Amino acid sequence: MKLTLKIIFTTIGFIALTACSSVTPMDESAPTTFTYDYKELNATKSEIFNRARNFLATSYGDTNEVLRVVDAEQGIIIGRGSSSWSINKLSADECSTTHNVKFAAKENRARLQFEIVSGAPAYSRCPGWDMPTIDGYQTIKTDFNAFSKRLEQALKGESSDFSDF
Repeated sequence: MKLTLKIIFTTIGFIALTACSSVTPMDESAPTTFTYDYKELNATKSEIFNRARNFLATSYGDTNEVLRVVDAEQGIIIGRGSSSWSINKLSADECSTTHNVKFAAKENRARLQFEIVSGAPAYSRCPGWDMPTIDGYQTIKTDFNAFSKRLEQALKGESSDFSDF
């Protein structure tokens, strides 16, 4: 019985230590700005802008809350969103960190930029964490990269599920 309890507590302790091992803030010297350039889009500035605006409108839930500047003439979209990450592997709580998003359309090309900024939205379940953990930072980078790939498809006109009926 004692041996069984010892094994159980050792296992629980190991799991707890493993889960908390990366509950360390991200490195302050790590890049916080991520820029993605899209070239050879074979579209006008106006087409690229409209595709980006529509993509952002469907990707972010409430565009009124997210998008701050939407200027079709200049081809610029500026907004603020949040990135989700988990405090550790065992936690169901979803933490959030604020990020800025900027988009610029030009003839046949575009640029997207995300910037992680210090601050957690009010709905974040991780008070005191204005910046992500090391693992959270990796999650955010992965999410930014995936978002960029989906945006590129939209900018090329490849992802419109609604127009193929």
